[in-house]
Amino acid sequence: MASEGLESRSFSFQAPVISAVAVGVLFVVALAYVEFGPLSTHMLGHITTMNILAPLLAAGLGARGWLGPALASSAVLWSASFIQMVLLWAWHGQDVQDFAHASTAITLLLHAGLLIAALAFWCAVIVSAARPWQTILALLVSGKLACLLGALLVFSPRLLIHVAGAGHAAPGDGAISDQHLAGLLMLAACPLSYILAAIVLTARQISGLEQRHGAIRQDRSPIGG
Repeated sequence: MASEGLESRSFSFQAPVISAVAVGVLFVVALAYVEFGPLSTHMLGHITTMNILAPLLAAGLGARGWLGPALASSAVLWSASFIQMVLLWAWHGQDVQDFAHASTAITLLLHAGLLIAALAFWCAVIVSAARPWQTILALLVSGKLACLLGALLVFSPRLLIHVAGAGHAAPGDGAISDQHLAGLLMLAACPLSYILAAIVLTARQISGLEQRHGAIRQDRSPIGG
């Protein structure tokens, strides 16, 4: 049983790392072929914070044994899920955008809050090996909410977010295209982050169930049969 728990937790380390690497590869390809505007660059920063930096930091903390059992509670998992999505959606409200761009210090403070919330979420994912299906559900819900924001940015016929002082981000065709690109980035990153991590964990659970079922059948088989 101890070895099984260790194996499951080790696999939980793998899920955030695999998802972060996948998002990182996407961004490298995008940077090579796509010209980013102010809002899409802003979105790159958010996704890098939440879906690359946070899961890698969480995996590093877990590998060093610095994640305590207190993080394994359902309350922590769902609170972190809720807070990070609220912060992400709030960031893309026009009032918060105006407030954030009023000062570099405010921008950095808001980014730090988003990083802390995302880090808490991925830490909870790693230590929740005892409740894998609940963790998978939290990943799927987070992915759906993030993708919904991306879809709004892509399919909106009007400018939803104006980045103050961003030159060509003033209302016009260029700003709309930049908004659509920002939404596409999020729609591409979500499946490679939350959904991929959920798939990795689900595959592990199915594999574990099959192994346990096979072991039970072997134990129950007649000797010499």
